[in-house]
Amino acid sequence: MSNNLLQFYTSFKGRVNRRDFILKFFLVSVLGSLIARGLDIFLKYNGLSLYGINIFSSIWTLIFIVPGFAVTCKRMHDFNYSGWWQMAPQIFLIIMLIVLYIFPKIGIDMSLVMLICMILGGIACIWVLSLMLMVFFRKGTNGSNQYGPDPLKMITIEKTI
Repeated sequence: MSNNLLQFYTSFKGRVNRRDFILKFFLVSVLGSLIARGLDIFLKYNGLSLYGINIFSSIWTLIFIVPGFAVTCKRMHDFNYSGWWQMAPQIFLIIMLIVLYIFPKIGIDMSLVMLICMILGGIACIWVLSLMLMVFFRKGTNGSNQYGPDPLKMITIEKTI
């Protein structure tokens, strides 16, 4: 793996344009997931599964956690947003777990607890959906921003050299 590609998947600095995000990250992630799932199904039908655990899918997910956050962070940088914004849905989920744990212990009705959790889960889903739409379809900031030079202009410069 070239140093440039390793930096693409592991560095949280800089910017990534839509094309690179889709071709270098999203398609690789989806193809890897499909291959891992296929291997898991193969193991399951041949009786080689370990207690029903999808071992290859689990390994692929663990391998792609850091690259997923890193590349999405750089994609957020392309809009001049902090990469930390991708963590907002996790905050809603943590609050939801706290509500599920604490509210029943202090005597709040379980139907109210479930309503609060559904609302928090809905907010998290809307946030994730809007983040996905933005990451896939929104054009990045023109020119340089606080996170680095425009990746589209860098491609043009590389082609002319």
